[in-house]
Amino acid sequence: MLSSPHIRIAALLGASGGTVMFAINLTANAVAGPDDWLRLSAMAALGAFAGGLPVAALFGRAGRAGAALALVGAVVATAFGAGLGAALALWPGESLAGLILGPVFVAASVATSPAVGAAWTLSMIGVQIDARRARGRIGGQITTLRSRADKG
Repeated sequence: MLSSPHIRIAALLGASGGTVMFAINLTANAVAGPDDWLRLSAMAALGAFAGGLPVAALFGRAGRAGAALALVGAVVATAFGAGLGAALALWPGESLAGLILGPVFVAASVATSPAVGAAWTLSMIGVQIDARRARGRIGGQITTLRSRADKG
C-alpha cells in the first residue's frame, strides 16, 4: 500500500507535468490552439501522476546522493508521464504513437525552450524540497534545517 507522502509526491509530480505542458503550449503553441491547452495540461498531469507513483520514493532524500536520486526520479517520471499523458491525449486512435513520441517531444521541448526548461527544473526542485519536508516528519513534528543546526 502506498503511504501518504508517496501519494503526495506523485500528486506534486502530476502538477509539475501539467505545468510543463502548459508552458510548452504557452511558449511554442506547437501542440494545439489555446482551446486545447487545458485538456492537454490535464492529460499531462494525469500521466505525470501515474508516472510519478513508481518513482516517488526517490524524492526527498538528503545530500548529494539524494539530489542524484531526485534527478533520476525526475527524468524517469517525466519520460513515463509524458508517454502516458500523450497516450491519454491521443486516445484511442494514436495512443501507441503518443506513448512513444510523448517523451521525445517533452525532452526536446525542455532542452530547446528556456521557459519550458525553467518550468521543468523549478517544478522538480519544488517537488524535491516538499518531499524533503515530508520525509522530515518524525513523531508528528517537522524537522527543519534550522532545528537540526540548533541541535549541533
